[in-house]
Amino acid sequence: MKKEPIKALIIVEMIGRPKEHLEETLKEYVKKICSEKGVRLVNEKVHEPKKIERKKEDKGEADNKKETKIEAELFSTFAEIEFEADDINVLMRIVVFYMPSHIEILSPDRLELENLDLNGFFNEVIRKMHDYDSITKSIVMENKMMKEKFQHIINNIRRPALKTEENVLKDETKDKAGEEKTVEKSDNIKPKKQKNKKD
Repeated sequence: MKKEPIKALIIVEMIGRPKEHLEETLKEYVKKICSEKGVRLVNEKVHEPKKIERKKEDKGEADNKKETKIEAELFSTFAEIEFEADDINVLMRIVVFYMPSHIEILSPDRLELENLDLNGFFNEVIRKMHDYDSITKSIVMENKMMKEKFQHIINNIRRPALKTEENVLKDETKDKAGEEKTVEKSDNIKPKKQKNKKD
């Protein structure tokens, strides 16, 4: 028996800049979703990007101007995509891979799930989680290596400076020691007694 297709509505949100690039990227993203196997587009609506405005705390006039300029270049937009999926596995795949911000199943009112459907869904979720875990570990490792290299560079920069300071201290110590020896020698020198010449 052929299963009834599942009609759903999802919302995909994006933030970025510039405005034209963001709008074009979202349209391409919608096309990619609708080109998935087992998906048939019913209706789509891409909303016009809007500028993001946030209230900033006073941090000085210069900082405020810089932050305002950055904020003025950020835009947000979203798309509403209504589509039909051949079965629950297709719908679950869309949710896992494209991570919409909202989903609503329009029809049918009741869904029957089989073990195979759940197996496929959970395997997709597990695979995705492993991918994220691998990426996270890779980033942590790269960050650790960069910190070690940075610390190595800092140590190499500081080492000549420390040697220079040590040399200065040694020179000062030698100078002081020389002065002390000179003083000791001058103290030990006794004036010679002059002999009276006989007439």
